[in-house]
Amino acid sequence: MSSYQFALIDRTTARIGVGLQNIVRSWSELERWFHSKPASRQIAIGYISYEQQIYFGIFESMQKIPLSKLIATSPFTCSKLRGLNFTTYRKNFNRIQRHLAIGDIYQANYCYRLTGQTNATPNQLLYHFVQRQPTPYTAFINTPDVQIISNSPELGLSIHDDLVESRPMKGTRPRGTNTYQTLLHSAKDKAELDMIVDVVRNDLAQFAVPGSVVVKKRRQIVGYNTVWQAQAVIQARRPKSVSTLAVLKTILPFASVTGAPKLRAVQILKQLEPYKRGVYCGGIGYIAGKNRAEFNVAIRTATLSHGQLHYSVGGGITVDSDPKQEYQETLDKAAVLY
Repeated sequence: MSSYQFALIDRTTARIGVGLQNIVRSWSELERWFHSKPASRQIAIGYISYEQQIYFGIFESMQKIPLSKLIATSPFTCSKLRGLNFTTYRKNFNRIQRHLAIGDIYQANYCYRLTGQTNATPNQLLYHFVQRQPTPYTAFINTPDVQIISNSPELGLSIHDDLVESRPMKGTRPRGTNTYQTLLHSAKDKAELDMIVDVVRNDLAQFAVPGSVVVKKRRQIVGYNTVWQAQAVIQARRPKSVSTLAVLKTILPFASVTGAPKLRAVQILKQLEPYKRGVYCGGIGYIAGKNRAEFNVAIRTATLSHGQLHYSVGGGITVDSDPKQEYQETLDKAAVLY
């Protein structure tokens, strides 16, 4: 299993899995590991897909190394990525608007996939992402069949003892003159984040200690190299009777990449999106023992397999959304590729 690499990256350093013991691909396998004696000394690193499929490496430990030891700085080529044209995007946008108009949903995070050909290695692609836009929740999974590079700025879920935290993001603007102020004062983007905050609160309340769900920050603007983003911070207390895996099953898929109400939004999006999202919009991270875990929201995520590159983009649509602006936002999010 020496060809497997799993790493979690925070801008300049990488935590890599050391001493791979096993690969688990089902909830039942993960449950058996989680409740076994070795689990208290081992770490599971991997992902839960948007559709709740799982893929984890079980490691003896995590080791912190300089990011420079993981990346490759040599140049590579990539064809123009092709995905959804604006005509088709607007058609599906209008279908979502009809659901919004009758109150079937209040927001939906519609996504589509870009595809191209490249001669890049996963280590070269990782360097490209972190050089263009370093983020706090980058992840890197290198297996013989597929390679995943997630340059996510968004924390989906962290668990530290009884404290559970989520930091959903809604609202994006490219870095530029006055774009910070434009995002800060956007009523549409503020309303969109407010709706997702309420969904997260509801998700957390399903298992949390009664009265413990707290919105620590309703809205703050955070900056990255190419974009501004708006995020909230929500926390809750987890009772001892609720396991880490139970929390993950309750929360995923994350509110910011689904919609409001979540269940109906997921049903509608499934009808409109021609591909399964897979790891995109799932969560990549780790589980350590019974009381520690951290997962990003796997946005800004590329998958690489035998020279074919997939990179999905999306954004939240509300009744006040403009199709041209929403489509442009998806292009802004893909700008890190170029």
